[in-house]
Amino acid sequence: MQLVRRMISIAPFALMAGGVALAQELPPPPPPGVATATQRTVTTTTTTTFPRPADALPQDQIMQDIAAAGYRDVGHLEFSNGLWVAKAHDGAGDSVKILIAPVSGHVYTENEPSRLDKDEIQSRLTAQGYQDVDDLDFDDGIWRAEARSSSGQNMDLIIDPTDGSVIASKQD
Repeated sequence: MQLVRRMISIAPFALMAGGVALAQELPPPPPPGVATATQRTVTTTTTTTFPRPADALPQDQIMQDIAAAGYRDVGHLEFSNGLWVAKAHDGAGDSVKILIAPVSGHVYTENEPSRLDKDEIQSRLTAQGYQDVDDLDFDDGIWRAEARSSSGQNMDLIIDPTDGSVIASKQD
């Protein structure tokens, strides 16, 4: 008990000593007339946004296509980055993220494997007239790439994993 009282009685002094030890002095300001340098860093983030195609199916048709593909309890349907995107329940009752092609209404599941490998997708794009295919990536159940069109324009592409057709494209 006496030890506890002694510790309590010296606690304020310990706090003051710690506070002094933690205090820091700022460097003195430069004398008048002396220039100082300031460095500023700017970070720029670029995102690729696909516009909604003029011939995109209306939302009510997309909902019918989702139901026809066997999904139910569709929520948060929105057009995002070239595709319709939603959460739904599959036939087994599991909640899944689905992606829907804007023009065909074809439904893709985010964790479904691609039927075509990278080389097959590359050759299908070449057969469709695309050249210099780059950044070919499979993510969320869809292939994405950058390529040059037959008319020489740089394009961002979204590609169907079942047949290699271009689902959506936009000029880069």
